[in-house]
Amino acid sequence: MESSDATAGGASRRSARPVEVQRAARASALLALPFQIGFLVVTLAVALAGAPTDVLVAVLLVPTLWLATVVQVLFSTVLPRSLQLHFLIFMTAGPYAGSALGVYGYIDHWDKLVHFDSGIMLAWAGMVAVRGVEQQLDIVLPRWFALSIAVATPMAFAAAWEICEFTSDHLLGTHAQLGNTDTMGDIISATIGALVTLVVTLAWSRPHSVMPRALAPTRSRP
Repeated sequence: MESSDATAGGASRRSARPVEVQRAARASALLALPFQIGFLVVTLAVALAGAPTDVLVAVLLVPTLWLATVVQVLFSTVLPRSLQLHFLIFMTAGPYAGSALGVYGYIDHWDKLVHFDSGIMLAWAGMVAVRGVEQQLDIVLPRWFALSIAVATPMAFAAAWEICEFTSDHLLGTHAQLGNTDTMGDIISATIGALVTLVVTLAWSRPHSVMPRALAPTRSRP
């Protein structure tokens, strides 16, 4: 996995060629396909069994799994396969299993685990963004800057998510937020996930596929 990710990272240097972007976009769509089929098949089976499930949410989630494909085409870049796979697993555990299948109501703290995982995934996304800037400008950004972006990205997304839930509750009558403790617990869970990610990245230099030069071991920097 790491070697294929490294190749993808090299392909995104400066500006990926159109043929590379097209190839990566097709690969992303194929990677998402089993998850999309799984969403539909499992939802149908659960609904036929008479168990509570939100079919509309499950169906609406299917096209969102093409996010990596859309991003690569729009920005002419190649995303690491590890980040794409993490996104698909996150969407399965959170919006699909948690919301559409109601796992949030069956398993205590499932919501907090999903937010913790989102902190890991979005910290990776922040590092990929830093790496993209480094490759585009052929520079090595300061380590403190890369660390700040890696932590700030999941914190910002977590705050934005809670704002959306608050707005939905007040305008649409939903009940996404259960109080201040629930809201802050979600943001803190994502932040802890990001911090754990940075510890792993700095201690073991993993995963290589998302690391910017700023966070690479000193001896391996150009």
